[in-house]
Amino acid sequence: MLQALWISSLANHLWQSTVVVFAAWLLVFALRNNQARIRYWIWLLASLKFLIPFSLLIDAGRRFGWPFASVHTSRLGGIFDLASSASATTATAFTKPAPMAIAFWIPSFLLLVWLVGAALVALSWWTAWRRARTIIETSATVENGWEHQLLVRLQKSAGVKITVTLAYSSLPLEPGVYGVCRPTILLPIGIRAFLGDQHLEALLTHELAHIRRCDNLAALIPMFVQALFWFNPMVWWLGARMLEERERACDEEVLRFGNSPDVYAESILRVCRFCVTCPSSCVAGVTGSNLKKRVEQIMAHRLGQKLNRGKKALLAIAVVAAFAAPIVVGMTEAPGLRAQSLGASADANLRFEVATIKSSKPGSSLKVQFTPSGRVIVNNATLRFLMKIAYDVGDDQIEGGPAWVNSKRFDLEAAPDESTIGDPKNMSEDQRRKFREQDRLRLQNLLADRFNLRFRTESKQMPIYAMVVAKNGPKMQQARDAEARSGIVGGRGQLTATNVGMEALAHFLGEQAGKPVLDMTGLKGIYIFDMNWSPYVNGTSGISAASNTPSVAADSSGPTLFTAVQDQLGLKLEPQKSVAEILIVDRAEKPSAN
Repeated sequence: MLQALWISSLANHLWQSTVVVFAAWLLVFALRNNQARIRYWIWLLASLKFLIPFSLLIDAGRRFGWPFASVHTSRLGGIFDLASSASATTATAFTKPAPMAIAFWIPSFLLLVWLVGAALVALSWWTAWRRARTIIETSATVENGWEHQLLVRLQKSAGVKITVTLAYSSLPLEPGVYGVCRPTILLPIGIRAFLGDQHLEALLTHELAHIRRCDNLAALIPMFVQALFWFNPMVWWLGARMLEERERACDEEVLRFGNSPDVYAESILRVCRFCVTCPSSCVAGVTGSNLKKRVEQIMAHRLGQKLNRGKKALLAIAVVAAFAAPIVVGMTEAPGLRAQSLGASADANLRFEVATIKSSKPGSSLKVQFTPSGRVIVNNATLRFLMKIAYDVGDDQIEGGPAWVNSKRFDLEAAPDESTIGDPKNMSEDQRRKFREQDRLRLQNLLADRFNLRFRTESKQMPIYAMVVAKNGPKMQQARDAEARSGIVGGRGQLTATNVGMEALAHFLGEQAGKPVLDMTGLKGIYIFDMNWSPYVNGTSGISAASNTPSVAADSSGPTLFTAVQDQLGLKLEPQKSVAEILIVDRAEKPSAN
């Protein structure tokens, strides 16, 4: 299951990165007549996107949160799933994952193939880098003479402030820049016989442009991307586009410094006749990219236009949209809460045809049941508990009201008009969800009528729990029959779930923990699992209001709810805070006798 999860995440990341590359191509096309250095940085940012999944940016936004959002959590699915299956038998054995099969070995094999490919690409880069280092160590440094003086003069003109070394190699390699922090311009020892003074000046200007732009350092990004995503042709295509624009940008720099296009083009051609290629992509040479196209552009003296205000705005919007938009999405969702006005009035037409409310008998136990026919039965429940069901909120989202709201217990039984209810057996999942929502709205109207319940809403920062996948991955068994009966049966220290999604599980855990639990696992399937834990002291959730941390369980021999979630389900509840809407009860009256 964990393998399937990372494959799904990888697929999402790849198509998202592909969309960014396509957008970058459109932007480059729009700026095709502008300076090459602009297009180079666009391709570099597109390559960088492969290292930054949108999911990380969205998660970062969720953790910051949106301070002005008024939101609340939804527990409807969990409460109704629990109630509709209240009569089912609780299983005693923990359901273990199915044995390893093809579904496990295929992802494992793919992971092994990826590791081998990444290792081979990384090894090729490392070998080339070691070869470059060996060439530098065996080269003769030029510390005086006309070439050295020319380099110093050009370095000052180009604004390159770091120390640059000039060296000659006995190997017939093309001129290039080696190293990042201590760059060395390496020339083949016999090149002076092929180049005049003007040719050498143009070539040194080209190499100093690479140093000033930090091209060797920037080249590490596409190399790293290619090692990680070697199987994706897109990253190799990106690398070629970066090389093309990099060399074109340096060509523009050479011409901008006043070098003759004829002399510069001729110097490149003379180098090609004398030398072989550079030993690595981490070495910035002079003959890279499409040589014929470069020479044509040099001879045409195409320097590229500067960006006007409109194109600057276009470029800024594109960069912000690529990296800031996912963060904003996460902030508006933070941390995955659903915005809704709790104070909105329910549809007045959604009412129970028959409803009775009376005081509970002493010693009775809490019972909640929502039948497929729409009948609602709740025994030994406080008005506070009834509000939790009707308005889909947690304990700490209800405040105010008279003291009896939290102590006086009632039995409620209600049923809608049967003529308005369809056959539950023939309902689709969307119809069942709509039907459960209508039951909730009927209950809201019933509380307003019989208890004369009136309240207002306010926004308040409150502690919550984020349910995430634990380090070793989920341990639940994925359901095979999606059409089978689904629901949660659980109580004090025990849980049995059949064909249940993570949202419903979060709802149930929220009831047990006493605080909202938000599903941030990313798991979209339905699962079968059991869970057992030790009941908490005095039947509470075991959470300290002051510290927002679990308290010690009454039975120290068994796991706490939080430990059971992690050890038995492979999930984890992480404390966080969020802004949520709370209900403040302004008025409530005890119902009159039926």
